[in-house]
Amino acid sequence: MTFLEDFSQSFSDADCVIPTDVYSAGEVKPPGVSGAGVAAAIAEHHPLVSYQETLSNVTCYLQENLRSGDLVIFLGAGNLNQIIPDLVSHFQEPTPEVALR
Repeated sequence: MTFLEDFSQSFSDADCVIPTDVYSAGEVKPPGVSGAGVAAAIAEHHPLVSYQETLSNVTCYLQENLRSGDLVIFLGAGNLNQIIPDLVSHFQEPTPEVALR
């Protein structure tokens, strides 16, 4: 994949990188290109990479691992934006502990 080496080194300031599957934006997907491969390339330069194959898996991972004060940046094309509203709603709902105070 063109620029994979440069791309894989571009997350040095992130605490965690969560790649997902690579999909075509209308063009033919080049052979040998996969989300798992991108995750492996990033992991060569970053200590915490968690490949999540589907957007549903990304949602579950974030719901389980995000903590108050965390910042999430979504980078991608296409349908990645579909999971953002559900995540925002999930984290805006008061937890039982907060509601009791």
